Amino acid sequence: MKKVSFAAISRKPFVVLAYPRTGSYLLVSLLQQFQGLRCYGEIFKRKALELPSEDIKAIGANLASRNAEPFVFLKQLFQLYPDQHCGFKFFPNHHADVRTWVTWSNQINRVVILRNPFEMYVSFSRVSATGIWVDKHNKAKHRQPRIKFQAESFDKMMRNILNAQKLFKTTAEKRPESTITITYDEIAALEPVRQLAAFLGAASQPTKLEVPLRKQTTERYSELFENFDELASHMRRNYPNICIDKHKL
Repeated sequence: MKKVSFAAISRKPFVVLAYPRTGSYLLVSLLQQFQGLRCYGEIFKRKALELPSEDIKAIGANLASRNAEPFVFLKQLFQLYPDQHCGFKFFPNHHADVRTWVTWSNQINRVVILRNPFEMYVSFSRVSATGIWVDKHNKAKHRQPRIKFQAESFDKMMRNILNAQKLFKTTAEKRPESTITITYDEIAALEPVRQLAAFLGAASQPTKLEVPLRKQTTERYSELFENFDELASHMRRNYPNICIDKHKL
């Protein structure tokens, strides 16, 4: 694998470090509205290049070349738009070599998204039941399946989430000058996104931010899970430090 320097990139790139169901898709959509920023989605998704077709064609990329030389791929992508700060969304299960680089490199800025792990589990469960990952047209409200809590799969998911958040928090602590943390609730509040965009180098602020997505999980937990009492009891015994929103009980 070639060692590639990003020193010649005139605008410092950035990476959105996140776990699924943390509002990362919404944040990418919002950052795209700032002049001077170009934010891609999951460009290291295992089975797809989440890039505009014109950009794929311009750098001659495909899955094989991206996986074999990920840093060459990144440099070519960043050089397409030299007058913009280019970034992308990265999940922990993406390319292992890139994961190390985006976590510790001094060549980039980082955005870390955090969300209450229990809320993430609820969101995952809702998506698994409806099949709707991104809701632009409010379709989820018409699908209200009851979900059965299963302790084994729950604990596995919580381990993965908590391990990822531990890594993200360690990164923020060790690279404070180049890392900014934002929460799921702050993304929805919008004003913190403006501050984040300024940190990343946005050339100007839009007068209004368009929110392109709909909140999917609106039911109370007792309505969403057929055995919520069992889930709540499991949480109290095994995860006492993770809060459950009392307003949604």
